[in-house]
Amino acid sequence: MVNLTPNAVSMLYNNQTPDGFEPWLQIIDTKKIKPASGAGGDRYRIVLSDGTSYISGMLATQLAPMMENESLKTNYVLQLKDFLRNEVQGRRILIVLSIGDIVPAFDRIGSPINIEGAKGPSIPPAAAANVPSAAALGARPTTLAQTVYQQPQAHDPNVRISDIQSLNPYAGGRWTIKARVTTRAPIKNWSNARGSGKLFSVDLLDAKGGEIRATFFKDGVDKFYEMLRPGGVFYFSGGKVKMANRRFSSVDNDYEVTFDTHSEISPAPEDGQISQMQYFF
Repeated sequence: MVNLTPNAVSMLYNNQTPDGFEPWLQIIDTKKIKPASGAGGDRYRIVLSDGTSYISGMLATQLAPMMENESLKTNYVLQLKDFLRNEVQGRRILIVLSIGDIVPAFDRIGSPINIEGAKGPSIPPAAAANVPSAAALGARPTTLAQTVYQQPQAHDPNVRISDIQSLNPYAGGRWTIKARVTTRAPIKNWSNARGSGKLFSVDLLDAKGGEIRATFFKDGVDKFYEMLRPGGVFYFSGGKVKMANRRFSSVDNDYEVTFDTHSEISPAPEDGQISQMQYFF
């Protein structure tokens, strides 16, 4: 039997993983999550344990077939090859991007506790490890506070609102979308031979259920990070659409968008037309 990697969950949670870190973890709970809007494919919540602690995560879209064909099951042990740490509704989760070897198992290893204490999901006991959590998929999501530094602005009625699904690199840059920030990743600093900088990303959802990831670099981080709180609704324009690297995104869209300091982003009124993205952790 493969040994689980000691202290792996704490290292993942606190973003203290060394280069090449590929821990062995056990799946102790899974749950299918249907998009609140009904658009897009099913997603899967996954809870991973190192035998001492556990952490919640989401499988990237391209890994969903592994759940559907039962390559992954509760109590199976896997090697985590690639991942991102993200913040969802004020909590830290993993986005699982790539999985290596998988070892079938039938018993839970150890008695892991939630790395986040009382904030995180309660996991069924080992004897009932396959029982999903009790949250109903149709439950109305908790409203998130929208903290912004500007009052919502009246939208120019002469400017057409585009659907996220209509965005592509060939449509030009003259578009405006109205979208809710469903997740916001922490600021990341980077450095290489060409220089250094920082970036962060947000996932956006519109009234038609379309989703897209938006990334901000350097001065755009300073300008927009504090404004774009999860749960807030905004008008976005002046971004550049490009092909997405699906290895690094759990968003169901072939494209992503980047914004800079010349982009226009302003708070929009909360009219209830855009659902809250909820993962039911």
